[in-house]
Amino acid sequence: MVVKGVALCARYGWDPADVPISDVDLRITTRSWWRLRAELLRSEHEALVVDSPFYANLVLELAGHLVDVEATCGPPFLTGLRVEGLLRRAELASLPGAEPFLVPCTTDHALLLTINLFKDGLTSTSKTARTNALRIVEEVGFEREAYVARARATSMQTLAGTVARWLAPQSPEWTAIAEALGPVSRPLYDRVLASTLPRPASYAARLVRRLASDRWRDRALALSAATGLVLSGGAAPPRPASPA
Repeated sequence: MVVKGVALCARYGWDPADVPISDVDLRITTRSWWRLRAELLRSEHEALVVDSPFYANLVLELAGHLVDVEATCGPPFLTGLRVEGLLRRAELASLPGAEPFLVPCTTDHALLLTINLFKDGLTSTSKTARTNALRIVEEVGFEREAYVARARATSMQTLAGTVARWLAPQSPEWTAIAEALGPVSRPLYDRVLASTLPRPASYAARLVRRLASDRWRDRALALSAATGLVLSGGAAPPRPASPA
């Protein structure tokens, strides 16, 4: 399934000049990701330039283009949104001269763009990332009620609410989304997060963003994972293999 830049242009007819595309972003199931990784390592494929099992992320260089292959919807334990669910709700899109391919439904794509804005620090995100998020909620296929319900069901009400309130001054639809998501449910977390926005790339800011899940168990796991990264000197511990 193709996501972000290429998918947005194909699905909604956006002008590629307005959506700079530096790579092709793909999402596949966890099982498929591990199988792909195993094959690439077995064959010592020269196209593999990044191998990050903890983040379920591979980057390939094919014909001079970078292809980002992931099996998650954000860093570990940040949300409960799963690629498998996105694939079940996916739609077909196409570009001139190409075969049709899967893209997320509009509501799921809006959630993905929301996660990207949040994990990248909001204030440090690119103009393109912000514009994409503002535009997608105006598309015909976007369903506000489904967005809110799915955000709650995947433990990302805090995350989505933060992004919605941040975008609200620029968009009536994001204002409505923020209102539908309700008031801040974790006031202390909201204040701490706000204090990190001036320095979004700092370790403290990145750690605070990892603790956005609505589930305390996921917050504990995220903290444990982040601590493991520090203790290992930045080398991510291996992620458990997916079930067969």
